[in-house]
Amino acid sequence: MVGIDYSQAGVAAATRLAAELGYSDRAEFICSNVMTLTECKQLENRTFDMVITNEGAINWLQDLRTWSRVIKHYMKPAGGIFYIFEFHPFASVFDDDEDEAKAEGEDPRLHFTYPYFEGRVLELDAPETYTEEPVQLKNRQEYGWGHSISEILNVLLAENLQLKFMHEFAFSTYAQLPGIKVVGEGNERRYEFLDKKKREAIPLMFSILASL
Repeated sequence: MVGIDYSQAGVAAATRLAAELGYSDRAEFICSNVMTLTECKQLENRTFDMVITNEGAINWLQDLRTWSRVIKHYMKPAGGIFYIFEFHPFASVFDDDEDEAKAEGEDPRLHFTYPYFEGRVLELDAPETYTEEPVQLKNRQEYGWGHSISEILNVLLAENLQLKFMHEFAFSTYAQLPGIKVVGEGNERRYEFLDKKKREAIPLMFSILASL
């Protein structure tokens, strides 16, 4: 298994953890910008059975065409597959009146605030990190890029990847929006809207499986 991250500190932490768990001979971590990964000397002439993009990744990428080319480059020509499990782009169109609602003792309401379709640039004020132990940031300006489901599918199809399935889910891996709470325990732990109407109307995550 090879993991890629642009943070040297993150790569160092992952390497230490793999060693602690006895996986040093099976897990390798490389510090690289994924957009220039095809130039990585450590991965020269290597391909993989599976290429994976996990949640919270593509909103940092401006150019999904380059991302899809990197995916195909590292898939084994015979039998290689690609899998993505990501936050659903539709959920990112909402903002809320959480502060106002708290002041009035009401539940926050969701509002259509951000565009859905591709090409949108999100500029946000981010005072804290998104980890479980938030750290106050000095540089609070954060940028991200929104990508519609059709854009994501089309860049993969443009590389001649064969779509095997696409699924959409009413649960998330964290409380993306107000009104989402943790339910279940252990392997069944997930985050969902408590409001049934919202749970049935707003997809929070999606997955795609494709092959060459």
